[in-house]
Amino acid sequence: MSEGLVQPSCSVYTCVHLTQNFTFSQHIDAVVTVCNQRLYLLAQLKRQGPDLSALDSVFNAIIANKILYALPVYYGYLTQGHKEML
Repeated sequence: MSEGLVQPSCSVYTCVHLTQNFTFSQHIDAVVTVCNQRLYLLAQLKRQGPDLSALDSVFNAIIANKILYALPVYYGYLTQGHKEML
């Protein structure tokens, strides 16, 4: 038999991080980290000279969708600090 099960401190359900006490702070931290990386990518792409409509399409595809995914589910649980981060 096994020594025992280790209970995770955070679970990921459909790409949303949920901690044992039902906070979404790890999820917000992960979203902000990914979005910052993608904003850097968008800045590098902008240097290549595409028009604004192309940049807007890329922004919506790789950044806005990341922020908006499941936002209605966890928005009510966010602190003011998390809202400002997003």
